[in-house]
Amino acid sequence: MFRMAGNRRRWFRYSLRQHIAAATAGIAIALSLGISYLAADISKNQIESREGAAFASHAHHTAEMLDRGMFERYREMQVASVLSDISDPAISIDTKRKVLERMQGSFNAYAWVGICDANGIGMVGTGKYLEGKDLSQRPWCTQGRDKPYVGDVHDALLLAKILPNPSDQDFYLLDVAAPVRKPDGTLLGVLCGHIFWDWAEEMLNLSSNASTDTLLLGKDGLILAGPLPARSMLADTAPETMAAIMKLDTGFLLETWSDGKTYLTGFARANGYRDYPGLGWVSLYRQDVDIAFAPARDLQKRILLLGLGLGLLFAVIGWFQAGRIARPIQAITNAAKNVAGGNLAYTAPAIHADKEVEELADSIQQMTSTMSHEINERKQAEERLRKISEAVHQAGEGVIITDRYGVIEYINPACSDITGYTPEELIGKTPAILKSEHQDPGFYKHLWQTITAGEVWHGTLIDKRKDGVLYPALMSVAPIRNEADEVTHYVSIQQDMTGQKKLEEQFMQSQKMEALGTLVGGIAHDFNNMLAGINGNLFLAGNELKGQENVRQRLKQIETLSYRAADMIKQMMAFARKGAIHRTVINLSDQMQEVVKLAQAAIPESTQLILKLDKGDLKILGDATQLHQIVLNLVNNAQHAINESVHPCITIGLEHFEADREFMAAHPEMHATAFAHFYVEDNGCGISEANLSRVTEPFFTTKAVGKCTGLGLPMVFGAVQSHEGILEIDSTEAQGTVVHIYLPLQDSGEQQAFEHRERSRVIHGNGEIILLVDDDQSVLDVTREALESIGYRVIVASEGRQAVQVYSEHAMDIALVLMDVVMPQTGGVEAARQLRQINTQVRIVFMTGYDREQFSQDDALLEQNTVIQKPPHIETLATILAELIAQSR
Repeated sequence: MFRMAGNRRRWFRYSLRQHIAAATAGIAIALSLGISYLAADISKNQIESREGAAFASHAHHTAEMLDRGMFERYREMQVASVLSDISDPAISIDTKRKVLERMQGSFNAYAWVGICDANGIGMVGTGKYLEGKDLSQRPWCTQGRDKPYVGDVHDALLLAKILPNPSDQDFYLLDVAAPVRKPDGTLLGVLCGHIFWDWAEEMLNLSSNASTDTLLLGKDGLILAGPLPARSMLADTAPETMAAIMKLDTGFLLETWSDGKTYLTGFARANGYRDYPGLGWVSLYRQDVDIAFAPARDLQKRILLLGLGLGLLFAVIGWFQAGRIARPIQAITNAAKNVAGGNLAYTAPAIHADKEVEELADSIQQMTSTMSHEINERKQAEERLRKISEAVHQAGEGVIITDRYGVIEYINPACSDITGYTPEELIGKTPAILKSEHQDPGFYKHLWQTITAGEVWHGTLIDKRKDGVLYPALMSVAPIRNEADEVTHYVSIQQDMTGQKKLEEQFMQSQKMEALGTLVGGIAHDFNNMLAGINGNLFLAGNELKGQENVRQRLKQIETLSYRAADMIKQMMAFARKGAIHRTVINLSDQMQEVVKLAQAAIPESTQLILKLDKGDLKILGDATQLHQIVLNLVNNAQHAINESVHPCITIGLEHFEADREFMAAHPEMHATAFAHFYVEDNGCGISEANLSRVTEPFFTTKAVGKCTGLGLPMVFGAVQSHEGILEIDSTEAQGTVVHIYLPLQDSGEQQAFEHRERSRVIHGNGEIILLVDDDQSVLDVTREALESIGYRVIVASEGRQAVQVYSEHAMDIALVLMDVVMPQTGGVEAARQLRQINTQVRIVFMTGYDREQFSQDDALLEQNTVIQKPPHIETLATILAELIAQSR
């Protein structure tokens, strides 16, 4: 639309003088065009009638020529059939053959001339062909007994095999036959001549030229010869021409043939010659209309050239005549250009011209002063409107404008982004399309009453996007008034609060995690040191209790609980992001069998336990200790949930799971498609919808104070995340809960790789000297006694500088240094650097109450040495010491 307007303006940039000249020339040229096309049309009609009649006459001549040729052969057969050398049975076969061969020589189109006897057996033939052959089924043999016979063109299957054929191409024949009677009038046989079809094609070629085509058709429209494929039907190529041939014996017409070209075609049907009845052949003569109508086009071109000449002449005349009219108008135009260019103070010169032109000049001058004031005011208003419109369009908040009845007339891009609806989907509807049903009807009634009273409404609400997702919004709705102070529209400004809500939740979560991390990180080192002291004393006490197996077993149980406490500290550190887990390839089926045995001990006999554990090969990359804690936490939660159930039941399941499209769409962050699906189901009290979204928050619990820490499910959630898995919880109040865990499966080719050292026995030393360094005196004492009890001599130091001094004095005697990492003043890492300066081959084993990964990332020296976690197993520690000392020898 705007392009058309622009084109119209460009058209009017041409001068009036040019328009008049162009219009004069255009009229002359248009008349010439009309005359040329009319003359060409008349000429074409005349050519069509004249040439069409000529083509039909030519076709008739060709058909008559073919009929005469066939007549000659027709009469020739009749004359030959009564010759005594042919009809007398006493004449020898050789004599008859010579007569037939002379006859064949007189007309080179004969393919074969011969006689069959009254029984249809070949009697004699040129070249001895077909002699003795059964010809009784040939049409010329059966129909030529009583009267002369003419057979239409046909293929020569038998003769093609025996007659010479240098071109090795299929050939076609015509048959001419006559009965041969003995002198007494009885039938001797039938004389037949086979004529090469090439004879007819040569005659057609004689009647054709470079610009025309001649075709020969059978009586049913079968193409016998010509430029089209032989033996095809004309009706398939030119149906109108075929229809005309079937109605008329001769005529002409125009038709577009199947090759896409239009031809002028004349035709004539052959009706025989004298006593020759004819075969009903149709001769057809055609010419491309581009050639046939060439004279008409030449006439059209000459008329056009004449018209162009006249148009140019009239244009020159119009140019000079228009100049007299255009000059005063040009002066007015210059004045208008000055006004249009902003020069509203411009005064047009006096115009001396026709009355109408002078009045136009005066009107323009009067209009200029009126426009000047209006234009200035309009520009200012448009600029203000543009700024407001652009601000609304670019605003980050969603803007909706409705009419006074609440029908939406405009939304900005931000509104589309927030709601998911395009402008086309919202315009014409009401904002009720965004209702979420979270607000009761009274809420919307109050909103409507506020804005219809002309006041502004502010508030928060929950709306629904196009995809059904709910989102919180902060919204203001205000009325828009017209000049009469009437409310005509309403404008709503809405801010999506989803991001802000998420940030608030993330901040609260990070605050809780930070508090938990500070708590765990602060106690981990000291707690592990205490556990190290406990375990060392348990080991020593166990060694001193000879023969008191019951006491030794109780001490062993205490030691096991102590190591489990150390593992829990590791899990809490990992959950609080203060530690790292050590994942290896684990067969989850085997692991679950072991863990479930431990979990069963915590389930009362009154609770029904259902196990649905897949015993297949489900390998994952995981941490065995964390998986142990996951199961125990979930079983513990389930046990608490079914306390009030009449028939308490817990189901533990493990199965292979292949993710479908719905699962992957719900978890786009996952790349794996094969999972181990572990779940714990109970028929307990369930979780309310309000609490379901908070169960993974640290310290959140619905139980009484002291009954729960609120870290169970958060620790499970953290552990699942560290395994790159998925946690889903389905729960219905008063019906039960199912916790689903999906862990990515590993390739089946990977092997299990548990970190395991033999702890069934203690490897004793042979009096080697070990430098033991630790700032905790209790750990130092108990570790020294333990090492001495397994055959080592021990030198102790309480911090790094003292260790360096002791080592420098006894470097040749000390086999290995066992040193804490975190110590006051000089820590273990710095002390190790100084020991390396004394002896580059010194063997060092680090002990730490913190997680190893924290230090490995900070100092490469720890990566070059063995690091063990406090509290160490004495059996494991003894194995490590024995291996390192053996390597140094």
